[in-house]
Amino acid sequence: MHAKVRALYKELIYLARFHPNEKKLKDSIKAGFLKNKNISSENETELFGALAHGRYMCRELTSLYELQTYRAVKRKYYT
Repeated sequence: MHAKVRALYKELIYLARFHPNEKKLKDSIKAGFLKNKNISSENETELFGALAHGRYMCRELTSLYELQTYRAVKRKYYT
């Protein structure tokens, strides 16, 4: 397994902890990685494309978590 793939998987699993439906998201992440397990290091364009999509998903999960935190603070202090 490529080191960048392993690091991306760990980061996505870590970010899934903050999601309300953690179990379903972890299963979805695992299924996505298993679906793309045939991508090899020799095919760099396909590998880097899949990694870019994974990093995009990390940013999306992070933004959802930040939005959830923002809404909680707003609800607590401004209502």
